Amino acid sequence: MLLTRFRKIGVKLAVLAGIPVVGAILLATNITRDANERARSAEGIGSVEDLVELSGRMADTVAELQSERALAALAAGSETPDVTPLVAQEGKTDRAVRAMDEFLAQRDLSRLPRRLSGDLKRARTQLEKIGEERQRVLTAKVSITEILDFYGQTDSALISASSALTQLSNDGELLRALSALVATMQVKERSSREHAVLSNTFARGVFAPGLYRYFVTLVTEEAVYVESLERLASDDQAQLFAAALHGPAAERAVRIRQKALDAVEDDFGIDAKEWFEVQSEKIAAFGKVERELARRARGVAKSKVAAARAAVTYSRNLVVAVVATSLLLAWIIGRNISRGVSNLSRASERIQKNRDFSVRVEKISGDELGTLTDAFNDMLSGIQARDQELDDHRKNLEDLVKARTSELETRNRDMRLVLDTVEQGLVTLAPDGTMSNERSRAFDEFFGTPAIGARFFEHLAGGRADLGLHLQLDWEQLTDGFLPTEVVLAQSLKRLDRDGNNYALSYKPILDGEVVRGALLMVSNVTAEVAARSAEAAQREQMKVVERFLNDQSGFRMFLNEARKFYERIVQGSFANSAEQMRVIHTLKGNAAMFDLDSVARAAHALEQALVEGHAELLDAHVQALREAWGSFESRVATWGLDGSDRFEITRGELNELTTAAKPYPRVEALLRRIEYEPAQTQLSRAGEQIRRLAQRLGKEEPETLVEAKGVRLSAVRFRQFWSAFAHVVRNVVDHGLYTSEELNAREAKNRVRLRARQVDDNVVVEVIDNGRGVDWELARARATAQGLPHASRAELERSLFADGVSTASVTTDISGRGVGLSAVAVACQELGGSYSLTSEHGHGAHLVFTMPIEPRGPVRSIQKTAHE
Repeated sequence: MLLTRFRKIGVKLAVLAGIPVVGAILLATNITRDANERARSAEGIGSVEDLVELSGRMADTVAELQSERALAALAAGSETPDVTPLVAQEGKTDRAVRAMDEFLAQRDLSRLPRRLSGDLKRARTQLEKIGEERQRVLTAKVSITEILDFYGQTDSALISASSALTQLSNDGELLRALSALVATMQVKERSSREHAVLSNTFARGVFAPGLYRYFVTLVTEEAVYVESLERLASDDQAQLFAAALHGPAAERAVRIRQKALDAVEDDFGIDAKEWFEVQSEKIAAFGKVERELARRARGVAKSKVAAARAAVTYSRNLVVAVVATSLLLAWIIGRNISRGVSNLSRASERIQKNRDFSVRVEKISGDELGTLTDAFNDMLSGIQARDQELDDHRKNLEDLVKARTSELETRNRDMRLVLDTVEQGLVTLAPDGTMSNERSRAFDEFFGTPAIGARFFEHLAGGRADLGLHLQLDWEQLTDGFLPTEVVLAQSLKRLDRDGNNYALSYKPILDGEVVRGALLMVSNVTAEVAARSAEAAQREQMKVVERFLNDQSGFRMFLNEARKFYERIVQGSFANSAEQMRVIHTLKGNAAMFDLDSVARAAHALEQALVEGHAELLDAHVQALREAWGSFESRVATWGLDGSDRFEITRGELNELTTAAKPYPRVEALLRRIEYEPAQTQLSRAGEQIRRLAQRLGKEEPETLVEAKGVRLSAVRFRQFWSAFAHVVRNVVDHGLYTSEELNAREAKNRVRLRARQVDDNVVVEVIDNGRGVDWELARARATAQGLPHASRAELERSLFADGVSTASVTTDISGRGVGLSAVAVACQELGGSYSLTSEHGHGAHLVFTMPIEPRGPVRSIQKTAHE
């Protein structure tokens, strides 16, 4: 029965007109309920006016806690603290806490907003621990950081509770008054913490660890809260606060605080008690502002309560008026339009029942309802025409579907043909890194067919966790949008080595505006190209080595024999200490570079760099790389017949026979003995050639090189180690000593190097003289100091230059800069029983002298002892 009546238009219009009535009733009910709810919340603490009273009680408690904190901090920083003021202040704090607890005990706290009750509970929980904290202060078992943390948490909870009082009202004026009060409490709390920090610091005479940063943060926070208060407060409130902020005590406190901020050292020159009293006056002035703002907020609350009650009465009267008006309008509207709507309803029922869109509704008025009738009739005409058109299209739809399906199949076949014939590995990636099913056949041939839903960085890695992580990080950087797409693509992994093949990777992002929605991954097999480049580099190196061998076969044989010994020591790891290891690797690197054996030089340099940087986990890999480079080199020169290093025009037996026959003639015997010795001219000429080539390699003007040997011949076996290490001297002269072309043009000079060997009694003297930069002794002194080596006199500095790890070079290259070159040649000289000296003035060249016995003279002194002497 009820449903039948509801179908009538009159009933519907009545219901429609009644909706505003119901809405008005609900609105008034909500207003009343909200007012009642706020009243009940206010009743939880006595009345709306009492919310300001509670704020005042909490402000009093915070004030006493702030004073107690400052005294506790002062006591903690003093060697002989006077705890009498602290004990007295503790009594004041306890009275303020009791007053607040008594106020709250008379109210129903369960009806307060959740944040307010939660903050009060947290503050009271902290206050239950205050006795234990005080005992720790009195027994000096607490740090200033712990004092600041305990009192700061308590004060923050009470201030937060004061801020939560704003939930009891949504009135703008009252919220502004309470917000200004809370902002004042925040400013006062930062000043109080500052009070405690500097009281403790001035008493101690030094900032506790981490306290200076905390102090700077307090100063910044105080400025922020002052700015917030100035925005929230009214003009008279701002003037009241400004008077306290810029009073004599406040200005004086700011000056003292600035001294603490500007102090370079911890000698502040500020009396802790003076600061304590000045800052106490400043905080007391803030307290007066705080109490005045609380008083004003109480007045605002009273006026708002009266206004709220009037608003509730007005809302109730408004509801009655709206209900009466709505009922009257419902009756009038329903009477006038029910007839026209009934006609439309009957026509709609016929159409729905018979699906006859030829029905038309009679127009009975010229108002909006008549317009609606015309529109209804036009709609019926349009539906008739649409049905006819749909019938026509329906007949052709099947043919259109078949044609479209055939077209899609053709396109798919063409796309698959392209993907199966292209040589690149192509696959589309989703934002999460999963691969689509549409990919080129080459991709599956490269890496195998991936599982459904597999992510590309796991599939390409082939079980290598490090490679998978690298690819995943590249992809995440590309899709998260934090860095520009161009930067990410430039930094991403470009090469991938897997299963003995080399692949080139590139991404083509799929963008939606600036957002990456995926990418097309393109993979190319570049194994043949990499192999070709490697072979080309090996061929170029082979040509250089062959040229070096043809130009200086003797020197090349000596280099090969010495380098093989160094290589074997490196791979076997047979070193007395790390310094010796560095010398051997550095010497192999330098000698290999001198003879254009770049692959071995690069491998030795990488191993040396790993040692210097402390990458122990990479040493085995670098040693293996050195093995491969040296093995490749040895295999190339194996057929050159370089095994014999001692070659003579006559046999040793024949030479011995000649020497024995010449014994009656000492002069002849000495000359015969010298046949097996090597001319020093050969070694020095070789060094001169190395100087010229190195100068060209480093972009320096080729020097005038003068070689003087004066017929000096030396045993190749005895002096082999010295000549091998002598290459370090050559490199240092070129890299550190010679001027560049621009520098020479400015000086109107030329580079000159003089290499000289002469015999003095039973000794050979080898000299290197240049007109280059010379030694920067101040820099040498700094490097020696850093290494902990003697450096008081020029003689000590000269010796320190020949120690391991000392170099005046600012950049380490494959030529020099490790500080082991001069050390190596010094050790070789000492092992021959010789000595060395260095004469140099900065900007005026250097003169290096090595004096060594031509023949052995008994046991050689230990290197360690000689270096120490």
